[in-house]
Amino acid sequence: MTVAQLKSSLDADELAHWMAYDRLDPIGGFRMDANFAWLIQNQVGDTNSKLSEFLLYDPNPISEEEAEHREREAIAESNRRSHEAMKAQIAKLLEKQSSNKAIE
Repeated sequence: MTVAQLKSSLDADELAHWMAYDRLDPIGGFRMDANFAWLIQNQVGDTNSKLSEFLLYDPNPISEEEAEHREREAIAESNRRSHEAMKAQIAKLLEKQSSNKAIE
């Protein structure tokens, strides 16, 4: 189909639907690579690896330094959440302990 034929037969609504579909399930080379990576991962039986480890190329290439930075940031954020959860738990325990002392 030529571009002219496509322009005359595809309205904006249908184009919007195809664009949304492409975001959910990309059409093209990367989609095929991802499907083959998934097949290989399942054929090998490797459940501990990420699918990205079986891709032939990285669709979102970043430097090793950036990858390490992102990993450190993710660990720091996880530690912050754990810290906040512990603080909340300790506050609840102290509140409960003080209310028990008040009753005695």
